Amino acid sequence: MPPKRPSRKPVSSSTARKQSLTTATILSIRQPFADFVIFGSKWCENRSWNTTYRGELYIHASTWDGSVSEYRERDQHKVYARSPSDTAIGAILGKVTLLDVLTRNELVQVSRFLDGRPAHVAERLRRVAKFIRWYSDDTWNYAAGPFCYILVNPKPFVAPIPAKGKLRLWTMDVNLAALKFRDWKPGHPYGKERGT
Repeated sequence: MPPKRPSRKPVSSSTARKQSLTTATILSIRQPFADFVIFGSKWCENRSWNTTYRGELYIHASTWDGSVSEYRERDQHKVYARSPSDTAIGAILGKVTLLDVLTRNELVQVSRFLDGRPAHVAERLRRVAKFIRWYSDDTWNYAAGPFCYILVNPKPFVAPIPAKGKLRLWTMDVNLAALKFRDWKPGHPYGKERGT
């Protein structure tokens, strides 16, 4: 007897939805700093704890914890697409890549390397320098540590995804097919490349 052919049943819509779900790793950040990260001017998020996780990281805006004047001052660079009055809270704003986690001392080495002293640093630190060399000195004020999460390649969503935040890194199933990103690139709003 010939072997039975596998049945070709149509895929139900609920099965298709389940297939497009992925588990997203998420970090909650207070506003306006979540916007600063997702719209490209804040490349370092400070935490008191380290993580071995690297890769795609979704940014959740948990609550408001900054001054409106600071937000408006940053907005003069035309980096942001929203104003403080309609800034999302309690929502996932987009995604970034968690490139690495450095201690404050390691970040000082990166800064010195970008200034040409010393001429050589570990390959890991050189990779971080490649991504953050475009930012002006004032953005380094965000890098306080003790652990500095280096966040690159920000991609904001067209519409934030409502979600309740949690402490530390957390996960949630996200429908990849439904995610729409803004046609937006952070560029290099602060101008001259450092270390060249």
